[in-house]
Order: sequence, then structure tokens, then C-alpha cells
Amino acid sequence: GLETIEGVDATLSTHFQPMPVKRNETFVWEGWKFGLVQQVHVMAGSMFMHSYGLFLQKENDPEGAHKKVFLTTDCQWYQPKQIEAFYKNADLIIHDCECTGCNTKDKSFTGSSGVHSTFAEIAGWESANARKIPLEYKAKMGLSHYADYVNHGKDMFENDVDWDALAKSEGIGHGFVKVGQVFEI
Repeated sequence: GLETIEGVDATLSTHFQPMPVKRNETFVWEGWKFGLVQQVHVMAGSMFMHSYGLFLQKENDPEGAHKKVFLTTDCQWYQPKQIEAFYKNADLIIHDCECTGCNTKDKSFTGSSGVHSTFAEIAGWESANARKIPLEYKAKMGLSHYADYVNHGKDMFENDVDWDALAKSEGIGHGFVKVGQVFEI
């Protein structure tokens, strides 16, 4: 949508001053160091389309007074195995989560968009055929990027559900992140 301006061949530079980040390098903003973490978003034919998560840590924080945060952004669930180091090193994980195909009444999973991590996969439901995420990682998670029906206490099958209670019962420590919620980091 940003490239749609009548009479203008708009690019990212039309709206912003891009400052490219080189591979495996970080950038600092407001005293926080940001590292890009390449994530698998979707498959386009036989090619991966990537998204980039962020790993944040306070610059010059030798005592560890501040939390390290992993924001996964648009991604598939907990993959590939090499990504595990970011889960392990984070104190707080804000994780992509769609709830499509999750029948909370019987914990059955019928499938998803294939674009995002799903609640059934993160929770480790057998019906999702998911690789289990260790409880120590799930305990640090808050789930984001979910459908509006979650805020209305429903699943997509119109079952009543307290999503936060369900998430916490599955070991997801911060439940579903709400608009305006504050985390001390």
C-alpha cells in the first residue's frame, strides 16, 4: 500500500530513510542493541519467503539488569532447530500465533493458513503433530498476532474459551499479549 501514490513511483525511500543492516550485524537505537533473526515466513513455490524477527538487549548491560527480548514477527513455529539459541537466551519471547483451526473444545487441530505459528503447535497438541517446545521456553512467551475472536472469548468454531487461561494451562507464561500491555524490560 505504501507504493500506491498517484503520480509517484513510490519506494521505501519515499517514506523512510532506510539504513541497511549487514548480515549478522546489529544496530543500536535508544541504548538497545537489535539483532535481526531470519525466520521462515511462507513457501513461495519451492523458495522460502523470509521474515525477520528481532533480538533486543540493552547495550552495555554486564549485570543483566535488563531482560533480553526475542520478537519472532511473522513466522512458522519454533523452527529450524538452529533458532533454538534465541529462545534459550531470551528472558521474554513475544511469539507469532494464529488460532485458526484450533478447536478448543476437544483440542483438535484442523489446519491453518500455513503462514504463522499456530496455538496448537506452540501448545504441543498431539493433533498438530508438532515438535514439542520445552516448557522453559513456553514459560517466557507472550502470544501476539492472533485473530479478533480471541479477544471475544471464542475459537473459530464458536466455542467459548478463556484463551489466557488455556495458554497458561499449556505452560505459556504470559498468555496472549493485549493492546497496551506493558512489559518491564
